Amino acid sequence: MPTSRFAVGFIFAVALLPAVTAKADGPNEAFVGTWVLESDKIGKGEAVDHSATKKPRETLLVTGPHFIWGSLDPVKMKIVELRHAGQLTETENKGTFSEFVEYGGRKNRGMEGKSYVGTWRLEGDKLIKTGESNGEIKEQVFVRFVPAPTTEDTGSTTLGQQLIDLKKAKDAGALSEEEFENEKAKLLKGPGK
Repeated sequence: MPTSRFAVGFIFAVALLPAVTAKADGPNEAFVGTWVLESDKIGKGEAVDHSATKKPRETLLVTGPHFIWGSLDPVKMKIVELRHAGQLTETENKGTFSEFVEYGGRKNRGMEGKSYVGTWRLEGDKLIKTGESNGEIKEQVFVRFVPAPTTEDTGSTTLGQQLIDLKKAKDAGALSEEEFENEKAKLLKGPGK
């Protein structure tokens, strides 16, 4: 059943929601992360501000070549609906991307197998998507999702980030191969082991 296959993947993605900051290779690299709708505008109408709403907001999770659309409840800080998911690829026109929908949530089954093309650009900390919706131009402005700090936040660097930083130091010539391997082994053993 397709729903359960994607449900498992979606639950995993949601569990990683605050942590999706890893770099991807290629043109999608700058978009990797979790984005929450700030405002949208259809045609020549006024932009609608969603930033202060207590209702679930459209959320876009980009993991490099893939995307997931959902709704984030800003009060409960959890995803409450999966809209659709699929592959994100840049077209031959730089800055223009195709969203190929592989899975449509229960309200979006008709989107499966279709591609939606539009421009994606960053302006500071905002992702601006422009495309066609029902014959009119639709512009959506997203901001990066930054979860509120919790009492569990220790401020310490994760093992993954330490390994990335170590590799960067080796690539920059600050560490030899032997030093890199020794330091990596220490990190993987854990503190005090």
